[in-house]
Amino acid sequence: MKYDWGMNDYPVPEYAASDPQSFRSDLNEKIKSHYYFSEICDTPDRFRYFINSWMNVNMPYYCNLLQAFHDNNSIINNANYLEKYIGEGENTANSSGTSSGNNYNLTVNSSTPAGMLNVESDIENNTYASSAQKNKGNNSSENSSNSSGTNKQNYVREITGSQGKTRAEQYKLYVESLQNIYSEIVDRLSIFFMEVY
Repeated sequence: MKYDWGMNDYPVPEYAASDPQSFRSDLNEKIKSHYYFSEICDTPDRFRYFINSWMNVNMPYYCNLLQAFHDNNSIINNANYLEKYIGEGENTANSSGTSSGNNYNLTVNSSTPAGMLNVESDIENNTYASSAQKNKGNNSSENSSNSSGTNKQNYVREITGSQGKTRAEQYKLYVESLQNIYSEIVDRLSIFFMEVY
């Protein structure tokens, strides 16, 4: 009769969520193969309880590592930066101006220049002048102008890739950190087996 280790409900990585039993079966086979000729440290029931408890407590950590290994682009590409800018502004300009002025022109011709003319009264009365022309006037002007406008600015800047390290350095670091995760899980289970062969 085959011994039932349990180990059929511990957490699995996200990528294995569609078929969790297949993932567990592969990992369980690695564990059983490694400890096939080792003796367990306790009674079978206590052994099953402790090894299943250890798997439930520690597998979330290893699931994160395995998921990172599976999504290797997110490790090698250590930058994923998105910046969005949306700006809107309004400008208004008003200007106005007023100008006014008076003008006065006087042209007098006198054939008898012997006597002095009182410019205002004599010319108006046509006294002693052969011809005279007088122009008086006022002028004024007013102007105003208005202008307004709206401006909008939108831009999106996205940066993805490897920053601070070359892709080769990133990949080497990635492999060193995630290499042999299964071996680490198997090795850490040695506390449940006696070192008697």
